[in-house]
Amino acid sequence: MKEAYNLVLKKMWLFIFALLFILQTAWAQNLPLAPQSYGDQLIIGQVGQPPAQLNPFQVDDINMKQIARLIFGTGLIQQPDRFGQPPSIVSFILDVPNQLRGRVWRYSLNRNITFQNGIPLRNSDVKFTYDLLIKWGGHILNRELDFSNVSSIMINGDLEIQFNLKKEDNNFDLKLSDIPILSRDYYQEVARNGLVAFNRLRPFGYGPFIFARATDREIRLKSHPLYSFGRPFLDQVIYRFYENEQKMIDGFTQGNLDLIEVEDRVSAERLHQVLREEITIFPVPRPEKKLYFIQFNLGRFPFRNRKVRQAIRSAIHTNEIVNRLADRNDRVAYSIISRENKDFYRGLAESRYNPTQSLQMLQTDGWSVDRGKGILQKNSRELNFELIFEQGSYLEESIARAIKIYLAELGINVLPKPVNRQEKKNLIRRNQFTVSDISTPTGAGDSTLFQQYHILRCAESLSQYSNILHQWENLFPSVKSVRELVRAKTITKVSLVVG
Repeated sequence: MKEAYNLVLKKMWLFIFALLFILQTAWAQNLPLAPQSYGDQLIIGQVGQPPAQLNPFQVDDINMKQIARLIFGTGLIQQPDRFGQPPSIVSFILDVPNQLRGRVWRYSLNRNITFQNGIPLRNSDVKFTYDLLIKWGGHILNRELDFSNVSSIMINGDLEIQFNLKKEDNNFDLKLSDIPILSRDYYQEVARNGLVAFNRLRPFGYGPFIFARATDREIRLKSHPLYSFGRPFLDQVIYRFYENEQKMIDGFTQGNLDLIEVEDRVSAERLHQVLREEITIFPVPRPEKKLYFIQFNLGRFPFRNRKVRQAIRSAIHTNEIVNRLADRNDRVAYSIISRENKDFYRGLAESRYNPTQSLQMLQTDGWSVDRGKGILQKNSRELNFELIFEQGSYLEESIARAIKIYLAELGINVLPKPVNRQEKKNLIRRNQFTVSDISTPTGAGDSTLFQQYHILRCAESLSQYSNILHQWENLFPSVKSVRELVRAKTITKVSLVVG
């Protein structure tokens, strides 16, 4: 499991601890708390820009998922995550006859759940939410919120709800996790006009914090005094956004932030050397997978040539990069789907680091070394390309430098170029790049990940292909099955949740 490193100022330790476990089920006891235990605020640093809209059903990154959870609340059934064991809205699962198990799911809701305006959450709100998802759909990271298998939703009284499925699904309850319930009265416009209506509506839910305001660099949340599982210890949580990781770290060292998260151990150790006893460092497990891979622009030189792509793949020592830069729970990915997945193409795991074979492959293809420059060339054109990576990210910069060193041994000239996060996204979206480091946070659905983040990313980068699913053979000559599409990508590093 991927561990991210959180760094906090000593004086804020108790408040951080309170925030991380604010959704613990023990809070459902509503134990009396001393008045002096409340107060203060927490300022959290994030890299990137504030989300354009706070829509719990269109979640594209981890930051947005965390903020949405604090405002909108948890799902009917909630799996453990980095918040610990968040409370569930369901009080208990009602029994059904044996012959209906897997096709009928019945729940009884907790009676004490209230929205942030004091109105209680009831089964009519649950039915409204899932009717909306059946009609409009949505996604949380790579997970599609697909409830097309639901034939009908029935309610009884004000707390009982029943899902009737078209086909048996023994894991249906897991699909309810992370999906907050919307207020039927407040979100009628979403039912009428679709998810775009979230752009016009102020975020509103039953989570521990209420949306206060947002700017182009900051989101402020204030505590929900009527939160069903106990009043939050913090009066206010502020998310402050920075252009890159280095600027965020600078803000932390200057005392402008209370909590930041860094992706690699090295950055955490460097901060400890500077601030020492002023900070506390602790790892927090991530339930999501985070995948690092290299995206080639197949519409640009030299990656239209499949042999060049194959040669580069064999010339980069991915195991060495992972061992040097990653944590103990990280490992090399041979594909965008994990080796444990039934759709994983086993032949990919046979690939090995072999720079000699790579050089022979390029020489056979007509490339030769310019003795004066030490760079491979063919038809008077040098084998070089620009590799963009996120400015201020120690991890991405280290990966880019490692790739440059490995390929230089073959005579391939790599030109690493740092750009800020937003510029990097724009360059990829506009197809104005040659090679890019990509990091992708995902959920647990490997098959969906394969389709959404591999095939559709290619569709974004290669706009000349209107239907990538039907024309993939134009992109990858000699590829005989969709599973083998991953042969055309170079995977650099991946953090997987094992099991």
